[in-house]
Amino acid sequence: MREIKFRIWDENCEEWLNQDEHVIYADNGDVGEYDDDELVESIVHNTVVEQFTGLHDKNGQEIYEGDIMKCVARGSNDIFIMKVAYFNDCAMFCVHSNSHQRRGLSVAFYESEVIGNIHENKELLEKNNEKLR
Repeated sequence: MREIKFRIWDENCEEWLNQDEHVIYADNGDVGEYDDDELVESIVHNTVVEQFTGLHDKNGQEIYEGDIMKCVARGSNDIFIMKVAYFNDCAMFCVHSNSHQRRGLSVAFYESEVIGNIHENKELLEKNNEKLR
């Protein structure tokens, strides 16, 4: 069974929240802590909650939505920089570029590697329409 995990980006402080210290409660971008089914404390407003895809990159690093990946295309060995996102219309995690090209995360590429995320490394997405090799 796939492990269900999340990570939380605090847009106000521009840092990751430590989920080990908190029970996640997310509502319209607010995150709080629960104890015995009651809200104990509002931790932070204006957050982004991202889900673990259940997959790992070639280095064993967990892949989350919002990650930026260097992907090697099957067959051609072309390298692309792409963002991981969840698409409701196909009910799956995909990597995609600004050119609206998207591929299923688990089958489209091999030797994929997480190289950053959309919060801390936005500059990496500037190359997401360019083949690197």
